Formats: sequence, C-alpha cells, structure tokens
Amino acid sequence: MDQNQNENRNELRYALWADSIPGIGSRTLVGLAAGFGPGIFERLYRAGEQEIEDLLVGAGLSPRPFAERIRRAQKNDPEEFLKALETTGLSFVSWESLRYPDRLRVIPDPPFGLFVKGQLPDPDAPSLAVIGSREATPRGRETARRFSLWLSSHGVQIISGMARGIDSVAGTAAVDAGGKSFAVLGSGADVCYPKSSWQLYERLPERGGVLSEYLPGTAPAAALFPRRNRIISGLADALLVVEAARKSGTMITVGAALDQGKDVYAVPGRPEDATSAGCNDLIRQGAGLVNTPEELFEALYGGENPSDAMWCLADMRRERAEIAEQKRRAERTERERAAYVQENLFADAAPAQDGTLWSCVLLALTGEPRTAEELLPGVSERAGRRVSETELRHALSRLCLQGLAAERFGRFSLAAGQEFGKEEDM
Repeated sequence: MDQNQNENRNELRYALWADSIPGIGSRTLVGLAAGFGPGIFERLYRAGEQEIEDLLVGAGLSPRPFAERIRRAQKNDPEEFLKALETTGLSFVSWESLRYPDRLRVIPDPPFGLFVKGQLPDPDAPSLAVIGSREATPRGRETARRFSLWLSSHGVQIISGMARGIDSVAGTAAVDAGGKSFAVLGSGADVCYPKSSWQLYERLPERGGVLSEYLPGTAPAAALFPRRNRIISGLADALLVVEAARKSGTMITVGAALDQGKDVYAVPGRPEDATSAGCNDLIRQGAGLVNTPEELFEALYGGENPSDAMWCLADMRRERAEIAEQKRRAERTERERAAYVQENLFADAAPAQDGTLWSCVLLALTGEPRTAEELLPGVSERAGRRVSETELRHALSRLCLQGLAAERFGRFSLAAGQEFGKEEDM
C-alpha cells in the first residue's frame, strides 16, 4: 500500500467500493467519473433512489439495471474494501487518480482502475508491447529474447501478458537486461498465471510491475483475456508481434492496437511455419517488417536515444489524445459497437454500417480488387473528411483479419459471400 499513501484515502475507498459492485463495469464507472469528477462515488454511495437515477442519466447511462445494483451495494462498507486491499500487498489506481496512466486515458475503452503489484510504467519512457504465440518455436523464443534484451538495455519498457511462450520470454529478457518489464494479467494481480511463469512473476515487482483491472483473487478465465489485451496495447507506444497463428489471442491484441491508432510491427517467418502465418499476413497487410531490434528502434525513435526522442513520443501521444477526445464525443452506441467488435474480432456477424471509418471502407469495397490508393477517394467521400492512407490501411487490415475483406498482391476486395455495399462511380 506504500504507493497509495499519497492518494486521497477517502476517494480511494469509494473507488474500490464502486469497482467491486457486481454487474457494473469500466464503461459505466468511467462515464460517471468523467461526467461528474472527484467525489462522485462517495456521492453515489450516499445517494437516495432518485439521486442515483439522476446521476446515471446525467452521465448518459440508463438507470436500468444499474440503479438496483448500486442500491444493493450501498449495504457494503467502503472501508472494508480498503482494508481487504491492504492485506494483498497491491495498490489500486483508479480513473480519478493522478497516477492513472495517461496512455490508457486515451484508448476507446479504458479500464476504470488497475490493481498493481510493484509499480506502473514510467509515463515519460518509451514503451513497447512484445507479444506472440504460446506455442513458440525455438527460433521465435530466441528472437523475442534478442529483441527484448537489446531494447531494454536501450531504455525501452517491455509490456506483455506473461503468457507462456513469447510473452514470458520477452518479459524475462527485459528483467535480465536490467530494464523495466510489466505484465498485464487476465486474473487478479495477486494470482500468478500461468504457474509456469512464477519466477518472472516474482521478479517483475523489482524491475517493473504486475497489473490487472480485475479484483484481487480473481481466477483466470478464458473470457477475461481478450479484454486485458487492450490494456497491453494501450500501455505501449507500439506493438511487436514475434510469432502468431492466424487466429489467436495475439491477433485480438493486434486489433486493439489498430483501434487505438498504434503502429504494429512484425518479425517475418518461414512460409511453412503455422506459428508465423499471422506475422506474415500482418506484414502483407501493412504492418512494419523488422528483422533486428536496431531496425525497430530506428523506425520508432529515428535512431536516437529514447531520452532524445521523447519529443517525438510526446507529439504522438498528443495527437492520439486529440483523436480519442473526438471519439469520446461520439454517441454512446458507437462506443459500445466498437467495443463489441474488438471483443469479437473473428465473429461472423457483419458490422453496423454507421458511418465510422472502417464501415466506410467496408461499404467502398466490391468484388473487384483495388489498391488502397484507388479506394482512398471513395472512402474519404463516405467519411466526410480527408482520410490518410495510413488510416485506410489500418482499417483494411482489421477487415481482412475479420474475414470481411480479402487482399491479394496489394489489392483489396470484399471477401467471398459479403455484400455490404457497392462503390459508386467516382
């Protein structure tokens, strides 16, 4: 609890209380915090029935079914949640805290809070997510170790999910290099998963930290991992994929990174290796190809030392913050739809044709293959603004990953069986 000593203890206990309400998730809590500011959760705890509904409506939320859940939770003492946290050795950083990572504030679906074992990533240091296959090949493991050792020794923080394979190798290499490494778990931060990574789990708090949005004691479950992936990419300036199959948790993280406007890089692999098929697909669809950590460092920081390249990262974060602010002003239904698509990356259901960029791209595609340059004018017209080629290629990559679009020799078309729209003659 040392890191919480400087926090407002009163705000902390009520934030913990709110985070522990069954059936109320991050979107609702962030909506309340962003809408009303400090003190909202104490006010909510003490509110009567009508005031609860008024507060929910004021934050753009429907009182049903949240109001009843809040009324039931008012029977619980917020102080007990704070005392329980102190027994775990974890700290808690909520949306209201000044320590909440700025990198997460600007993503489309930020977590309300993080439970932390150790420390948070340094907001002023460069940060890279290194992810890949759990069934990593010896070549993939050596590549992940080589990249992480070199980058860590040059001041880059390494973010991963601590999964067996590429993630755990990358995290361990960063610690071995004396650098900083952080793992985002799909369980409580006090639960080591997988157990095979226990040595890394024990070392991380000394050289970084273990983070989770889930309550202490939460057991790992398949449904929790896709959502934690948005935090892995959200904490990083860019994403590096070392090995990945075509349909995998790694690709869900790639989708989250693209949604967040992050650059994606991949290490190419042999065509016959299934564990490299995802990397090769990403490169073909526009991801940056890197063979050495020096190449990646050059691409991200222009070959300068990280401390000298902070101006570049600061500009990049400011630009992304402006984009995120525009997204937050959009209708709540759009945010929910975008989150649904992110969590169901390979769902068969067609996306809503609601004027968002990737919907505009989908509507511009036909059965006739065309290059990104050929598609750009039509997409810009549909979007009602000038769309950059980088934005377009990111959207095309998402659609290809979802199976809604197809790419062949740099030309894109609707995937077989899709009939979402027809491009008009320009």
